[in-house]
Amino acid sequence: MGVQVINNLLKQYTPQLLLENLKGVRSVINKVRNTHRERLRSRKRKKFIQSLECLSEGNIAGLLSGPLGIRKNDIVMIHSSMDMLKLNFTPVRLLNLLQDVVGEEGLLLFPSYPFTSASRFVAKGKPFDLKRTPTTAGLLSELARRTPGALRSLHPTKSVCAIGKNARDIISGHEKCEYPFDEMSPYGSLIKLNGKVIGLGVRSDEGLTILHCIEGVLREDFPVPKFPNTYYNGECIDYSGKAVRVKVIDYHYRGKHDYRRYMENYFPDDICYDFEEKRRPFFVCQSKLFLDFGVKLARQGITWYTFPERGVEK
Repeated sequence: MGVQVINNLLKQYTPQLLLENLKGVRSVINKVRNTHRERLRSRKRKKFIQSLECLSEGNIAGLLSGPLGIRKNDIVMIHSSMDMLKLNFTPVRLLNLLQDVVGEEGLLLFPSYPFTSASRFVAKGKPFDLKRTPTTAGLLSELARRTPGALRSLHPTKSVCAIGKNARDIISGHEKCEYPFDEMSPYGSLIKLNGKVIGLGVRSDEGLTILHCIEGVLREDFPVPKFPNTYYNGECIDYSGKAVRVKVIDYHYRGKHDYRRYMENYFPDDICYDFEEKRRPFFVCQSKLFLDFGVKLARQGITWYTFPERGVEK
């Protein structure tokens, strides 16, 4: 007798009150199990980082000009983990190094989102303040946000920070995007300008935000069943101190994601290259090639989502 058959029989013959209680118990057990697993992962990660030797400015400079391939005038989005990098110099100096590499004609972009989803933003009950709301995207992104001259897009869940030439152009209009990763978003602009995405201390399956641009481009044609969209009018405060309402979409696909399988199985190194240096992960991604190839895969039904054998309700 299959698992699905047993579940159907339980639903049919078990009193509703008991079913609700069982769901509650199962939820508590899953939360305890997940918390325990997260603690174990955190301890393992901390122990690993403690075993690493510190990286120097010379190490980072060599990586940027070498395998990461960053050049003058480049447009680069940066994802990072300062813990995993374990530098023997300050994060501020790292930011300066990045600025020096692309030069005055280049542009640096950083994820600057303070909330991971629209529902969590609404649950907080606080407005998104362009000037004051910190980002949860890491220490380097927060330092970039605080850098004089840096500009941030007016989007409460998927904001982007830009430093360099044409920063205002690339972040403008994000608040008008129905999908935060669509063609008109800063992520879409990065791709149109053939920018690069790099990971410092992170793998591509951990930090490649532009992956969601495939969803933003295809929208309802993305080949994964989706729960109904929810829309919120998010309260934001712009640089002038003016209160602005931004329409925010909250959408979730049915199924579990497996980013690592997707990246390892389908993307060649000339599109997205993952490598290790001194036991740390790094990656460089050619954004336009990545989007074009990712959309092509999606049209063939290939995505990073996986489903249980029993199937997913459509």
